[in-house]
Amino acid sequence: MRKIEILAPAGSYEGMKAAINASCDAIYIGGNKFGARAFANNLDEEDMKRAIDYSHLHGKKIYLTVNTLLKENEIKDMLYDYVKPYYEVGLDAIIVQDVGVAKFVQENFPNMDIHASTQMTLTMAEGANQLKEYGITRFVPARELTLQEISEVRGRTDLEMECFVHGALCYCYSGQCLLSSMIGGRSGNRGRCAQPCRMLYEMGSTGRSGYFLSPKDICTLDLIPDMIEAGIDSFKIEGRMKRPEYAALCSFLYGKYTDIFLEQGREGFQRFLKDHITEFKKDKMALADLYNRGGFSAGYYNTYHGKTMMSMKRPNHNGVLVGSVQLVTEGVATIKLSEDINSQDVLEFRDKREQAMYDYTVGASSYSKDIITANFKYNSKIEKENLVYRTKNQKLLDFLNHEFLAKDKKIGIEGRFACETGKPFRIMLSFAQKSIKVEGDLIQAAQNHPVTEEKIKEAIGKISDTNYYFKSLTGNVSLDAFMPMGAIKNLRRLALDTLEKAILEDYRRPLLYTDQIMENEKKHLLKKECLEKKDIPEVHVLVHSNEQFDVAINTSEVKRIYAVPEHMSKEEWMECIRKARRYKKEIFASLPYVFRSKSFDTYASYNMVDVDGYLIHTFEEIAFLNQYETSKEWVLDSNMYTFNSYAKQFWMDKGIHSFTIPIEWNEREIKQRERAKDTLIVYGHIPLMISAQCLQENCLSCKQTPGFSKLMDRKEKQYYVYNFCKYCYNIMYDGEAISLIDEIRSINKLGPDSIRLDFTMESKMETQVILKHFIDAVCYNKSSKAISNTSKGHYRRGIE
Repeated sequence: MRKIEILAPAGSYEGMKAAINASCDAIYIGGNKFGARAFANNLDEEDMKRAIDYSHLHGKKIYLTVNTLLKENEIKDMLYDYVKPYYEVGLDAIIVQDVGVAKFVQENFPNMDIHASTQMTLTMAEGANQLKEYGITRFVPARELTLQEISEVRGRTDLEMECFVHGALCYCYSGQCLLSSMIGGRSGNRGRCAQPCRMLYEMGSTGRSGYFLSPKDICTLDLIPDMIEAGIDSFKIEGRMKRPEYAALCSFLYGKYTDIFLEQGREGFQRFLKDHITEFKKDKMALADLYNRGGFSAGYYNTYHGKTMMSMKRPNHNGVLVGSVQLVTEGVATIKLSEDINSQDVLEFRDKREQAMYDYTVGASSYSKDIITANFKYNSKIEKENLVYRTKNQKLLDFLNHEFLAKDKKIGIEGRFACETGKPFRIMLSFAQKSIKVEGDLIQAAQNHPVTEEKIKEAIGKISDTNYYFKSLTGNVSLDAFMPMGAIKNLRRLALDTLEKAILEDYRRPLLYTDQIMENEKKHLLKKECLEKKDIPEVHVLVHSNEQFDVAINTSEVKRIYAVPEHMSKEEWMECIRKARRYKKEIFASLPYVFRSKSFDTYASYNMVDVDGYLIHTFEEIAFLNQYETSKEWVLDSNMYTFNSYAKQFWMDKGIHSFTIPIEWNEREIKQRERAKDTLIVYGHIPLMISAQCLQENCLSCKQTPGFSKLMDRKEKQYYVYNFCKYCYNIMYDGEAISLIDEIRSINKLGPDSIRLDFTMESKMETQVILKHFIDAVCYNKSSKAISNTSKGHYRRGIE
């Protein structure tokens, strides 16, 4: 029978134990460095090693999250020492976002699996397969894929596939979000996301406000047959920031219904749901009681996107509807219940806009259809027909605590003992294929009271404070044997310790690399490219409109133009290529930020033969170009992160030598980088989010017309959202462009191979003016003129 892994989140040691007690198959957890949940209750080294051993003793796997981008000093000076103790005790896998980390781990920690995080934004098997040579055994595809796409991926890769089945969704493709970073320096790529997507926004001139960037949580219990048949190997539950009860209940219920399908098949599963409809509804309500954001959706599995997936009225825990207000008198609300409520539940009154007005703690339990009253504070504005939600279910929390937190799941072992006069006292223990024997002192003949089999069993059997219980315990005792109870108990402890060491020994792995070898690898990693440093960098321009293209084409100092084919018809695209040839400009195709199967098929039909190169945003585009075009120059854009020399070497090994410096780097970090063939973006509205959702469609209607919408946050900061209708995705741009025109002298000292100006929403006139200012500063050393409504981005501040 095929096994589906139930993969549970653990934000703490207690959360790890709770999920294991609830019968998950594996845990993913963060240590005190390099995890994408920097503010979780992450484990220190000793607790992490204990967690690894605890998981293995219970027959579970444990994966460490190292799923952030690492800076140069971190990967060279810290990562090896951080991973080494966990590798040696038997860590099963590391989850990574950074290709440099993947390369480093594969080279330095053999015989351990590496899992590619969803933050790599892998959308096709062709992208994921490129990672196999670096020890990747499993990947988490982008959460935006449908089940049909996942099934197609399954048919073209032998890598394990792990998919999210429950919990929070990001509005943005994971790994493609700079919103938190650019607003306040808390980078999601460094595990410090401040979740500005969950804040209130106002849309353009409509005056409408809402939580437009806040998706509902997903719940896919109903879809278990479809997900298994699509080829998913591991059901991943989101929630390392959630309480242990959350990990426990999700693990238990997804395990329960997965087992039903695996045992009974699709028909049996559907029959079970039909015959146990009340039980199924109760289980889903329990999940909602613990946490849901605006109710649940099934995510992207059966729909490309849509308003039904969004929680635009409330960004946090929605709770469960339990009643409505029937009558309001002075300070008292009469409520008719639609669900049972319990003592110490927390109930919340909400108005028609679903905004919270008042909450209170329940004193006594009541039942569905009961009429109850509740006092409320003066000026709470509670009215008839207001809805009442439960945001805390105390009875459920008590149950979960009792079942999964207060008591640990024990490991069943078999024991035998021998107490024979004249021979050493012996205890034999066995678990699975492991058997051990320990011996004590010689058994003496009893002077008065011989020891009995029952007494020995009682002494050996007292192991309730350990990880074990006896499935069976038998023994052989001479009629005249005597053995002190204290000695039996000491030998019992020795036996259990010996068995535990024997079980864990199979997981231990010696590290073959010496510290000296590691030091040598650090020094000789990156091959220096001997390129002559230019006096001034080349000027490159990225354009999104024909008007911007014409400005760039007519500016002699511009060496290269990056144009976006998806903005154009094939005829317009070919005309741009012809113009570039006439004006002796290099023309590069800027490929999409999202490259799914539709993009793959469409671009295969484009005539790309005459371009000089490509600006790449995804792994899939590299696979595409490997099939169709290998002779031109490929440039990785800034979202193909090269935060460290290992990441850069990863791509150089694949024949890519041109890079865009990460947007989140500051001057000091750029200065420390080997900058041969590097481009620095010096102007542009930075893409902050790439989303499968469509703001225009969700808030107004789908007009199938590309264009910009405006957003404004609670601090009146503006953003522009462009809907790319050809491939149906949105890009949210920072309303405030970055401009490094005041830093040209320091940039020239840094010595990038080229600088790039990105034009998105600028008019022809704005493009001309801005480009001229930069040309004057860069090429002719003229005094620069400040550009209004701009910032220096991370050039001075950087990120933590």
